[in-house]
Amino acid sequence: MDVCLLTTCGRPYLEEDQSLSRRDTVALTSSNTPMTGSGTQLTKTQNVCKPQPRKIVDCKALYRGENTTTLPNVVQVPKECRLENIVRNCSLLRLAHGYGMAPITREELDFPIAFSIKVHVNARQVEQLLRTVYRSHNTYCIHVDKKTDENVHVIINQIGNCFKNVHIIRHPINLIYASSAHVKVELELMKLCRAKEKTWKYYINLSGQDFPLKTNLEMVQILKQLQGQNDIENYMLTQFRWKHLMRKTKIVDRNLITTNETKEPFPYNLYFRKGSTYGIFSRPFVDFLLEDNFAQLFVNWSRDITPSEEIVWSTLNSLPWAPGGYSVEVRRADGFHMAKAVIWTFDADYCQGKVVRSVCVFGSGDLPWLKDRHELFANKFHDDYDPVPLDCLETTLHQRAFSQDTSALQWYKYRHLLQVLNDRFQKVISKVTSRQQFLVKEKNKWLREHYTGVT
Repeated sequence: MDVCLLTTCGRPYLEEDQSLSRRDTVALTSSNTPMTGSGTQLTKTQNVCKPQPRKIVDCKALYRGENTTTLPNVVQVPKECRLENIVRNCSLLRLAHGYGMAPITREELDFPIAFSIKVHVNARQVEQLLRTVYRSHNTYCIHVDKKTDENVHVIINQIGNCFKNVHIIRHPINLIYASSAHVKVELELMKLCRAKEKTWKYYINLSGQDFPLKTNLEMVQILKQLQGQNDIENYMLTQFRWKHLMRKTKIVDRNLITTNETKEPFPYNLYFRKGSTYGIFSRPFVDFLLEDNFAQLFVNWSRDITPSEEIVWSTLNSLPWAPGGYSVEVRRADGFHMAKAVIWTFDADYCQGKVVRSVCVFGSGDLPWLKDRHELFANKFHDDYDPVPLDCLETTLHQRAFSQDTSALQWYKYRHLLQVLNDRFQKVISKVTSRQQFLVKEKNKWLREHYTGVT
């Protein structure tokens, strides 16, 4: 495998902070310490500022489902190492928190990924997420909810100033649960990521309460199995959901209210789909969402329905001319949606943590379940409830990033995803000269057959 360490990757911002003593250096010796590449050392200040686990625990025992003693870590964090302070010293942040310290393969460099993160609370947890997924050749676009505490805005903006590939939405939007503002923000994040970098292959949308289950190399090899297809949950609406969808919503006192006013019909006969707000979007599909006139028409029409974000991506993904799209149902519960591992109260899997809004907030007891998941990320985590799952996963991913052994992944599952097996274009590739030509024909045909004339 062609491996590119820090000395050859052209990683930006590795210059050592001149304000730190070069004489007081200590070699990294801990097996779970972020490394800086062959021969690299940290100053005492940088070493002291390395993120410490919040609790002392045997992660391997927890992964095996064993009961183990958990003790609080009594290490006092020096003032200069606190997140609100360390973000003002970019060199110290980058080196002490291990940004970009894992080796990078040529395969990863040739397959950059864009990540978006929607933040509404807890800058410390967001920073832990970012440093775990960070690679210097990827693109990261972040939106902080306008109503979020000002300290969170300041910290996230400071982090953005430290990296040329981390971009912050400068004019944030006030997000209201289940409102169409989430679609608006996601489209703005897509625009930002697309404007800042032209080469990324896939766009993965995250919340600040997600955490990865796979290393960057593992993600790249898994995404390649999609063969350009999206990974968007997609299933037909029930009659009850349909009736609820066709009632307009409005915002009253910062709350989304469903009214009794009937939603005007969409001017095309369109089968509405539902799915997760989070997915894996191919670059052509992102271009389609931002540029296609029909996609824009549907986005505008959906502004006063709920849950808008769960309808828009799934419905547009099912259109015959949507790049990477498919009409086959892909459900998380059936194991074919690989973007996010979640436990809902109605799932067969049992939550070992606590439940908030019908979703499991993972605890230490969920680590055996998380370890065996095929998804790229999991949701959700609260580090002020239980930081152990986050710290154990971060340590494990760091170790796997250095081993670069991907043989244990569930390759049979990844190679038999419904969204790949039902690629419409592959079935007719011999009949057309290009994918683009095929998609244009499909669009024109569909528009003629489904227009109702209702406006």
